Amino acid sequence: MEASFSPLVQSWQYGDAKAKQGWIAHRFRIHADGIDIGIIQVLEKKIFFFGGVAQINRGPIFLHSYLQDSKVDADYSGIWNALKKLARKKRWWYVAAMPEYYKHETSQFDFRKIGLRSIRNKEAWGSYRVSLDKSVDDLFMGLKGKWRNLLKKSLKADCEIHLVNEEEYMQLLVCYREFQQQAGFTGVPESLLVSMFQHKMTNEWNYRVLVARENETKELLAFVIVTEHGDTANYLIGWSSNEGRRLSLNYRLLWLGIQQAKERGLKWFDLGGVTKNTPKGIAHFKEGLNGEHYQLYGNFWFSFF
Repeated sequence: MEASFSPLVQSWQYGDAKAKQGWIAHRFRIHADGIDIGIIQVLEKKIFFFGGVAQINRGPIFLHSYLQDSKVDADYSGIWNALKKLARKKRWWYVAAMPEYYKHETSQFDFRKIGLRSIRNKEAWGSYRVSLDKSVDDLFMGLKGKWRNLLKKSLKADCEIHLVNEEEYMQLLVCYREFQQQAGFTGVPESLLVSMFQHKMTNEWNYRVLVARENETKELLAFVIVTEHGDTANYLIGWSSNEGRRLSLNYRLLWLGIQQAKERGLKWFDLGGVTKNTPKGIAHFKEGLNGEHYQLYGNFWFSFF
């Protein structure tokens, strides 16, 4: 099924990785009037004697053609009511839901009318996405001036860039773990990063770890991780040493990830989360690619009780 703007957390590979952390991935096709209109992945964690809890992260995902249908609003309401019935059947006593964004009049959909309750004091997740329909030259010229200048600077740096093997990847995660501790943020769990890296690469799933090292000493300067799934690439994490930041190598590596995604025929490059709580430097870095900002509807929950 060709889904539109497919988020990482709805990919089957992400579900498989979460399964190694104790979650159960349930995958469903969504039908309306006898035809497929979309897909959804629900993650469940069992709680002995009490049923379980579930997460619906950025779902459902709809087919490209279906998003033009005037019946989207009515079907959307039906989908969430069906999910509530499924929760009762599965005995999910708590379901956390972060409905996916898409451009339609449903952007004003009132989830409270179908029994979903808003999670207060939790900001709606948002990001920037770059359309890859343009030529590489047009994408380059579309960058904000400072971002483009720092990219030009990074392209002059004397370094080697390559993809990693598993042994080198584990060494990179040590750097990322130390960075998490120093900066005081949680980030992506290391076990999840390992599981996704070990998942078999296919035409529908790619996990690229781009690394920059100093040419002579082979000192690690920077790395970025980009996932590719469906029609979308996603900037997952990045790291730079002091020297790597001086050379602006995170710009070079991310730009390379964008070029590779375009070469593989993908339609979107998602820059990852950007909200009011995102550190100013990271937000400024992502905004510099001049992508389209989007924000999900919010954070909700419901229960079968």
